[in-house]
Amino acid sequence: QLGRLLCMHHSFKNMANAAAGRREEFREIYDWVDKVPFTRVQKSFARDFSDACLVAEVIKHYAPDCVDLHNYTEALSVSRKRENWVTLNHKVLKRHLGMELSKAEIEGLCACERDAAEKALA
Repeated sequence: QLGRLLCMHHSFKNMANAAAGRREEFREIYDWVDKVPFTRVQKSFARDFSDACLVAEVIKHYAPDCVDLHNYTEALSVSRKRENWVTLNHKVLKRHLGMELSKAEIEGLCACERDAAEKALA
């Protein structure tokens, strides 16, 4: 029993250290994003950025002429999230910022994959 408890404790400690390391890895992004006055409260970074709305708000904050926020609606369904990302990718990222997300990156964002939002904002 004691061995199992020590193993569990060690495992939780490793998970906590890994999470702290990820937070430090993306600290600059978190600090940068925290300066944006969002229209909704952030709860879960991956989930909040999964529908492209907050990314559109970040871009609007720093480059107001590049994005029209009315093109993006909050979404829970993967299909609607995908529509938002495809629109943002084509109308803003590619056209105004000279970058483009791959289909795999968009799918990862829509699925709230770990670190997908951070990597997209990097």
